[in-house]
Amino acid sequence: MRAKLVEPGYGPTTRFTANGQQRMQGLVTEPYAHYAQGVFARFAGARSTTTPADAL
Repeated sequence: MRAKLVEPGYGPTTRFTANGQQRMQGLVTEPYAHYAQGVFARFAGARSTTTPADAL
């Protein structure tokens, strides 16, 4: 038997991403908006991502 560890990561092709966007609407307050935009922009350009196949 083999074990496989899949660490949480950015999974742009998963439903988690789509579900998370809707749930996060309105959670970032104005004082943090500029900072949050930069963080989300870096996620969008991530080279290493998680895919559903990683869990198999």
